[in-house]
Amino acid sequence: MLQIAPVDRELQLAEYEQVPGLLTTLAELRHEAQHAVKRLRQRRVIVISEASGVGCDAEMLPSLVALLRACGIDAQWWQHRPDDARAVELNRRLRRLVLGDAALAHTLDDEDAALFQAQAQAAARELAPQIARDDVLLVHGIGTAAIGALLKRERRTLALWRCTLGLDERKPQTRAAWRFLKDHLTPYDRGLFNCAEYIPQYFTNRASLVPPGVDPLSDKNRTLSLHQVVGTLCSAGLVEPAASIPARPFSGTAQRVDREGRLRDPGELELLHRPLVLQISRWDRLKGMVPLIEGFALLKRRLAAGELRDLSEPEQHRIEIARLVLASTDPAALGDDREAVAAFDEVVATCAALDPELARDVCILALPAGSARENALIVNALQRAASVIIQNSLREGFGLTVAEAGFKGVPVIGSATSGIKLQLRHEIDGLLCDDPANPDAVADSLLALFCDPEACQRYAASAQRRVLAEFLITSQLQRLLRLLSELA
Repeated sequence: MLQIAPVDRELQLAEYEQVPGLLTTLAELRHEAQHAVKRLRQRRVIVISEASGVGCDAEMLPSLVALLRACGIDAQWWQHRPDDARAVELNRRLRRLVLGDAALAHTLDDEDAALFQAQAQAAARELAPQIARDDVLLVHGIGTAAIGALLKRERRTLALWRCTLGLDERKPQTRAAWRFLKDHLTPYDRGLFNCAEYIPQYFTNRASLVPPGVDPLSDKNRTLSLHQVVGTLCSAGLVEPAASIPARPFSGTAQRVDREGRLRDPGELELLHRPLVLQISRWDRLKGMVPLIEGFALLKRRLAAGELRDLSEPEQHRIEIARLVLASTDPAALGDDREAVAAFDEVVATCAALDPELARDVCILALPAGSARENALIVNALQRAASVIIQNSLREGFGLTVAEAGFKGVPVIGSATSGIKLQLRHEIDGLLCDDPANPDAVADSLLALFCDPEACQRYAASAQRRVLAEFLITSQLQRLLRLLSELA
């Protein structure tokens, strides 16, 4: 059920000096680190998270733990994986309820409560001997909330709960989830949330704002030269090299999903020669991939029907040759996640229903899951090759891909939903689609960016400045160190 999470990277704050614009932040961070270490007086920080491998926590924690250690803090990271499939499913349902998924019934019964408590009790018994009274608990995620609460009660340690999910309005689903979690969250000394709108009422006066951040030196975000982008895409099987290049094949290559849902070699996708609209997300109905496909197809149909004749010839040609790429994990790695499998099937069916000519311009990619490093590099290269990155989520606690696009200076369209509105200012850092479930609204947003290259450059530059200032792992670490100094 519990295991020590491996942190393969050893980081030093000095490594981040190569990121433009971070020198002042790093100087402040070093000062915060010295103060936090002094206040903690050699107390350990015990990080507890779910072992789901998805979402902000899975992306952030390896770098965050490594950077805590780089600051001189003894940080240990434990991951919890329920040993009951029903508990795994319950945790998934709770996450979706917190996001206000209207497709779910908002009833949580006594059986759910007993299962949640039993899993937590078993994990807490296993972990308690490893926890000292003066340790600090930093608990990430909904599925581990009860574990931290039990350890807090038993060991009387300082305990913080971090949640990157939320919705900026109250719905029956969100109310049900927060009521269910109330008894497990009440013991915590402090809750850490992305924005004020996410904070449940019972955390009033004991909550802090700590938005997530991307790691600019990770394989997914580190700088790639033009040659490295091309070489990575060749190594992944997504570009056929026209000449000998110094790129070795990856252990696993990307596959294209055909109209029947089967995986095959992608062939030449012309990713380097066409305007590329890219969404990278997990298979999840809330990621809005179906209306994105329909919106992209609608834009193409408008062009074919002569409805865009007011555009210049280059603008029309740009839309004509544009390609939509949806990239996600190899569906074979989904396991027993029925909702993810259903979301994948729905995307495939939507593409299969398109006219063959339109379907050729929609490319569904299954990225290899065997090597985390290779997977991250493929995502990095695809993002840097994109003309537009879009995150058409119907619900989103925080859009990592939005922050990644901003950091890389790629124009971005986000849905006007909860977390993305926190990150992206409409017509300043990019465009917000006000109705991501509506293909017409999606088509209009795509058209607006395709027809205004000057705005694209302006949005991308503004988004990059905003990410550097607010949404890097260094900013998150600085806020966390300040909080530890305050509470220790």
